[in-house]
Amino acid sequence: MTWLTIIDTRMAVLFTLVCVSCREAGPHTRDLNHFRFPDSSALQVTAITRAAMAGVARWPSHAAPFIRMGSISGEDAFGKLTAAMRLPDGRYIGADAFRNQILVFDRSGRFDGVWGRGGAGPAEFQWPLWLGVCEQGLVYVYDVIMGRLHAFEFDGTLANVNRLFTPPNNQPPEALTCNENGMFSAVSRREYPELREGPHRELVTLVVGNAEQGFTEVARIAGRDRYRYSTGDGPMRIWGRFPSIAMTSDRIFAATGDAYEIASYSFDGVLENVVRAEDVPRTAVTLAEIREERDRQVSNQSLSASAKRRLYKTFNGMIFPAFHPVIKGLIVDSRGCLWAMDGHPTHPRTRWRVFDLSGEPVGMVDMSSKFTLFQVDEDILVGRETDENEVDFLVAYRYQERDDRRCDREL
Repeated sequence: MTWLTIIDTRMAVLFTLVCVSCREAGPHTRDLNHFRFPDSSALQVTAITRAAMAGVARWPSHAAPFIRMGSISGEDAFGKLTAAMRLPDGRYIGADAFRNQILVFDRSGRFDGVWGRGGAGPAEFQWPLWLGVCEQGLVYVYDVIMGRLHAFEFDGTLANVNRLFTPPNNQPPEALTCNENGMFSAVSRREYPELREGPHRELVTLVVGNAEQGFTEVARIAGRDRYRYSTGDGPMRIWGRFPSIAMTSDRIFAATGDAYEIASYSFDGVLENVVRAEDVPRTAVTLAEIREERDRQVSNQSLSASAKRRLYKTFNGMIFPAFHPVIKGLIVDSRGCLWAMDGHPTHPRTRWRVFDLSGEPVGMVDMSSKFTLFQVDEDILVGRETDENEVDFLVAYRYQERDDRRCDREL
């Protein structure tokens, strides 16, 4: 019921500093491989308009979180909060990829200890990046560097550890989600062909299954925008499109960011429905945005003078995506509604649009642009908030509880 898009962290962190062979000709953009979900005679299309989406009820979120967890330097301080959720018993947990631990907080937000530690053994992590309650009584933690899925009981006891490799190349997945029946869906990485330097984008495999019994292919969809350079290949962290997925007990939702399209697949690979808003425009990435981002990164005081020169050269020589992603995330909430995050940078706040499972819009929620949503549990929004000093906190907001029952169903 949670969603995640995984960045190849080691490549992404280093990428803009190692592309030293990028030609210094000034930044520019290119539109790559515009992907659309295929039409067929059996496909049901839920066609919606921008006006219809704008006309749904706004579910206002509170101006400030009612719980703020973490600190600047205490034992509960986060180094890099990568995932968070509220457990069924009301406690909160957050994955920290710098500390390589799971931080636990009680119902009122007081620090209540940690699960795991850094390392390569059982209950040890090297980059915990995803959390999910995927079957009753168990919390799953995915470590992207180790390619392992740890299952913990709610008291922090390790239940099992499994390698999580997905077909067709037995690689750790690029995106991961689960339902409460112990089923997982993932976007499997692929081996990228030898290409000349520059941006590229390949099809990836959407799969369903679990670590014990294996995975089967559901569909091929567009993967993330990537960049080939002289010493390797890495994801485009800035403005690149990427696949987002979410799931219920019997279907998988997928979006690629190319257009306002959300596909619904059965577990056996049938494309059953596509929510499609043809009149939602793509927003261009401008040269002014690129230069602003370049100058922001170059102003980082922790970089040496030589690193700043390389970074400046990289930005001036790179080819960036021509458009912002149209959709940047999917979540299925605890009531069964599907939430989709707008990719358009046209609002001062982040906007999530809410649909029932037939694809009809039922509401929208605007949130602070400093807040990253991980989970919607009843009327509680759980996620990460980053302050002006780039310190991460686990926070919980309330939003106005809706009175509709359109999404209620067995997940």
